[in-house]
Amino acid sequence: VISNPYFHLLDIVEVRNGIDTAVQKMEKEGIKVRKPLLVIDGTWSTPILVKSLELGADVELHSLTKYVGGHSDLMGGVLVCQDGRVSSKLQTMHSRGGLVLSPWDCHFATRGLRTLGARMRVHSENAMFLATKLEEHDRVETVLYPGLPSFEQHDLAQRLFTKKQYGGMIGIKINGGIDAAMGFIEKLSLFQSTTSLGATESYVEPVGLMDSKAPPSMLRLSIGLEDAHDLW
Repeated sequence: VISNPYFHLLDIVEVRNGIDTAVQKMEKEGIKVRKPLLVIDGTWSTPILVKSLELGADVELHSLTKYVGGHSDLMGGVLVCQDGRVSSKLQTMHSRGGLVLSPWDCHFATRGLRTLGARMRVHSENAMFLATKLEEHDRVETVLYPGLPSFEQHDLAQRLFTKKQYGGMIGIKINGGIDAAMGFIEKLSLFQSTTSLGATESYVEPVGLMDSKAPPSMLRLSIGLEDAHDLW
């Protein structure tokens, strides 16, 4: 739903309609076509905030390691399918390939699901608070957060995010280049510098160092469940 790390939103309904229209046109022309599957990565938004399958996706993908688990203590992923025929084929591959989660990973994922809704609400509230504050800061050039009215695709975000909660991920560009961005990180007291996301604690990643295509001063913030005023 949200691209990493550039915060571009995908209009699932528009893509679904485009696929269906193209398939219908080819079938009318006598062209045999296998209908492509629309697969959406919902890791950042979780099924709590964006209902990808209801919007037209065929398969929804999630990293259980991130928000679903929520505590950075498991590794796993899940594919949720609209069509039972698709899930049946995947189940066969899953069983024959031995792609089975350990009992502890299953336990931690189940535990995380019990609090996912409550956690996503706090993640979203904290992120909205910090995004608003950061947008007013003179050292911050740009803030990328779907909940901000200034976000380029804010109208689309309002259609995608059912609860008007926009998740815990924020992108910012710091004035002054990479040195200024690294200096910004060094002054953070509660944020851990890491590439992970979606946990109870807050993380910061210097995207400009990890991705050559990203602006040098870009940082990705994963906002945790701490008190928002403590984070600020």
